[in-house]
Amino acid sequence: MSNLDEQGRPEPEPAVGELETLLGYLEFHRA
Repeated sequence: MSNLDEQGRPEPEPAVGELETLLGYLEFHRA
């Protein structure tokens, strides 16, 4: 789970469970 956008922030993985989606979302906005 290390897809980075142009700012170098981790992007949520597509088609994952709710927990992974939520954690990815939180990490995305925390970065």
